Amino acid sequence: FVWGWLTLLPHALGASAPKVENKVLRRSGLALFALGLATEVMADFQKFFFKRNHKGFCDVGLWSVSQHPNWFGNLCLWSGITLYNAPGLSPVKLALAAASPVFLGALFGAQASGSLTPAVELSQARYGSDPRFAAYLENTPLFMPRVDKWLAALASGLVGKGWGPEL
Repeated sequence: FVWGWLTLLPHALGASAPKVENKVLRRSGLALFALGLATEVMADFQKFFFKRNHKGFCDVGLWSVSQHPNWFGNLCLWSGITLYNAPGLSPVKLALAAASPVFLGALFGAQASGSLTPAVELSQARYGSDPRFAAYLENTPLFMPRVDKWLAALASGLVGKGWGPEL
């Protein structure tokens, strides 16, 4: 319940706010939303096809630049919605709307680090004996990828390399 309510805030508050034009914020928000949606969907597809065709941990495509690119994409998506709606929101409503990406960032960070769920222990138990996994953990950002590497991996997937069945 809390997750859904907090996540929905930027959209709900924006839908009830007067439309104030700020092309830079609106376009930036729309772009961040689109990049986030593409990242989340592509990461899920990449992992699905990888697991279908390979054994071991997924370290291809977007998974090569972030250990949790699907969560990163979701955070970008909701941050984009917040940014898109920001021009019409009062300072109080903007602060409430900003609670959504802040909450999601904290939630995903806690999940990824293992402080909220046993995900880290489960991964270690499953892949810990693989030296490539240790290198992956050491060299791949937990959550937020470098922007240049993220956009390159996303672009590569969008043009057909690393999107699906060939993984």
